[in-house]
Amino acid sequence: MAYLEVKNLAKQFDNEKVIKGISFSLEKGQTLVVAGPSGAGKSTLLRCLNGLEEIDQGEVFLNGKKLKDSSDFGFVFQQFQLFPQYTALENVSLAPSLHNLGSKQEIEQRSLDLLESFSLKEHVHKYPYQLSGGQRQRVAIARAMILDPEILCLDEPTSALDPALRDQVAELILELNEKGMTQIVVTHDLVFAEKIADKLIYLADGFIDPDYVSGLENSGEADE
Repeated sequence: MAYLEVKNLAKQFDNEKVIKGISFSLEKGQTLVVAGPSGAGKSTLLRCLNGLEEIDQGEVFLNGKKLKDSSDFGFVFQQFQLFPQYTALENVSLAPSLHNLGSKQEIEQRSLDLLESFSLKEHVHKYPYQLSGGQRQRVAIARAMILDPEILCLDEPTSALDPALRDQVAELILELNEKGMTQIVVTHDLVFAEKIADKLIYLADGFIDPDYVSGLENSGEADE
């Protein structure tokens, strides 16, 4: 069995079926890209995996065990959703503090180390409005990773940024991939997708389009 197995997952809102029984798998350390047009169900899929939406049908298995909660998934929102009243350091350290995952000093040091690993050492005491879009995104990723998720999910990571930053985002995702982080990335940008994906699925009208499913190398070239 693959590291992540999603079987026959379905989700609807009222009478509208958004995801219509999709199945896919992902190996540990791989980056899966979920591509497709607006309204295809991409972000809803991520929200289902992260427990932000309840799954109506289907099963999710992680490392051979049926998923019972969403704590194994880290989530980076499309608009980052940083708390404006908190500094970068406070945003990252908030969740482990609320869950009592160490002393105040231990959590602060872990948060500082993580922010430094994302080249944010000089910005730890700045508020979100004082940061660039790329810096806010890195804070959001650090906030997701401080809880040591098994899988990091990123929802449209280029949409809230200047197009010129697309390559920087791709480099960051590839760096995380090299460190062994398993990732699921939602995007409508197929050029960006092929730069980062080990595997790509294309959602259309709630289904996976079989013509677009492919294994990809990080060189950006799809398998023939």
